[in-house]
Amino acid sequence: MHQRLTEIVHYLNETRSALFDAFAAIPESQREERPADGSWTPAEVIDHLAIVEGGIARLVAKRAASAAAKGIGADPETTSLLTSLDRFGVARPTRKLDAPEMVRPRAGVSAAAATDAIRRSRQTLQEAIQSAEGVDLSQLKAQHASLGEIDLYQWLLFVAQHESRHTLQLNAARLALAGR
Repeated sequence: MHQRLTEIVHYLNETRSALFDAFAAIPESQREERPADGSWTPAEVIDHLAIVEGGIARLVAKRAASAAAKGIGADPETTSLLTSLDRFGVARPTRKLDAPEMVRPRAGVSAAAATDAIRRSRQTLQEAIQSAEGVDLSQLKAQHASLGEIDLYQWLLFVAQHESRHTLQLNAARLALAGR
């Protein structure tokens, strides 16, 4: 696997592990409760992440397949891209963002259904990454609702940083729910 993809996959695995740890720290009986009026339940946070990840997996798979068919080859660069989204503060929840309708969680989703969805979305993302091997993802760009046009490496990085953002949200939800 290309060095850049390997690095991003490692980061994806780290952030997913932290996300699952944060979710597991919330008692099962509270995973479908709202920590505050207007907020998402922990299960809805997980469902939202699954929806986002699944959409990005489809984007990567489709664009990489099209690029490979057009003869776009491997990425000649090997420098790290892990800081390429830092200017956007994706991982830092310093400001509340409203999720577009198409990536909002299913209302009342169960913790079990959300967990199943996020496990499936990760499998789909892993398959998309494998299918992108040998294609220079820095040449393939797509518009993000908040970040503007970013390349497909950055879209993959967004998945990880987005999960980091919501891991912090889950940790705050756990504290709020424990204080009841």
